[in-house]
Amino acid sequence: MERPAFSSLTTYEEFQQYYWYRKELEEICSSLGLPHYGTKQDLNNILEAYFKGVAIAPKRSKAMPKKKRLSYL
Repeated sequence: MERPAFSSLTTYEEFQQYYWYRKELEEICSSLGLPHYGTKQDLNNILEAYFKGVAIAPKRSKAMPKKKRLSYL
């Protein structure tokens, strides 16, 4: 059974009928503007919420704390 393109799927149940690689899930989430990191299960949960219409805010990346500069006078 050949897997259809993700864009042609309309429900999460349809989506679940096919096997998706983690890399594919990352690319799908990224193309939809959704968080695209985590385990395969995390990505599946994000896509399940997407199909159900639940808004998912992208996580902000944690900024590296600024290094304090010491003044040597």
